[in-house]
Amino acid sequence: DSSETVEEVKKKRSSRIDSDDNFDEDPEKTMKKLEAFSKKELKVVINKKESSCNKESAQKIPRSAKINATELECPNCEYRGKTAQSLTSYLRANHCTTLAKAGLVLRCDCGVDALSYRHSYKCDIANFTVVRTSDGPIQTFKDKKDSSETVEERRKRRSSTVFSKPVNLIESGDNLDKDSDPTMKKSKVDSKKEPIVAIDLTG
Repeated sequence: DSSETVEEVKKKRSSRIDSDDNFDEDPEKTMKKLEAFSKKELKVVINKKESSCNKESAQKIPRSAKINATELECPNCEYRGKTAQSLTSYLRANHCTTLAKAGLVLRCDCGVDALSYRHSYKCDIANFTVVRTSDGPIQTFKDKKDSSETVEERRKRRSSTVFSKPVNLIESGDNLDKDSDPTMKKSKVDSKKEPIVAIDLTG
């Protein structure tokens, strides 16, 4: 404050310095405090090392597939890969197929028939051999689905679609001409059938 004189300000500053110097007056107390503080820090470090979180982090599943003990051979060509991941990616890129489509499994030494390289992430052995489970032709992504339906049957099925008249027009009692209303047109196949009415129950 402006009311304080210069001498009062000097006294306050000197009292603060004296209070700071009092910290070193008793060195034994200060050493005890430092020792107690260092012990607390050591306890915290030990607890961190023994925590369950660090144990779980040490058992994390690896993100890369393990290298196989023997080379994995492709059944379609002379390719040989060192990991199951390289074999599956090769089948997809060069032969347009997968293990399941090709009828193949990765038989691990632990006894599991895997259809993916991800088994090597969690298995300690992870030594695979390529085994063919089916004798049929190898399917690819380009193969079309087998359908016993002929082209003529498919055309008849598509042309037999009947368009129904909207519900709001039926309820209003409007008499529309069937030739002018496209929703009332029928196909030649189902010309004798009655139109199907769709009722909206949501509103």
